[in-house]
Amino acid sequence: MKVLFLFAAIAITAISVSAHAEKWMEIDKDATATYYVDADSLSRDAEIVSLTKKAVYRVSLWPVQLPDSATVKETAGVIEENCRNKHHRVISMDMFNLFGERIWSSGKMKRIWESVEPNSNGERTHEFACSWVSG
Repeated sequence: MKVLFLFAAIAITAISVSAHAEKWMEIDKDATATYYVDADSLSRDAEIVSLTKKAVYRVSLWPVQLPDSATVKETAGVIEENCRNKHHRVISMDMFNLFGERIWSSGKMKRIWESVEPNSNGERTHEFACSWVSG
């Protein structure tokens, strides 16, 4: 009976993980990090495209706000891109350590729209998002 329960628990876990599968696509890299967009997270409402983006840093970071023992290896956040005005904003942001554990979360933020800087990973994210057409 215990074995049956264990297999059922594993199957349920596998189903729940696959239901939330991510399709990370590399969009840019620089001396600091490699940047990805989750293609499965893209959604469009008129000229606003929402997506999840992450940065995987080449060297772990030690943010000022976190305890000394916390190092950041990845950040992931929900971004909105305004395709008409070439603006973007961060809606939420999470930081992860070397083991993939979340060590900080912003929660939902009310950020202002900012201009997309030319020749930046933000511009490549904007172009990728705004060229996406919902299926």
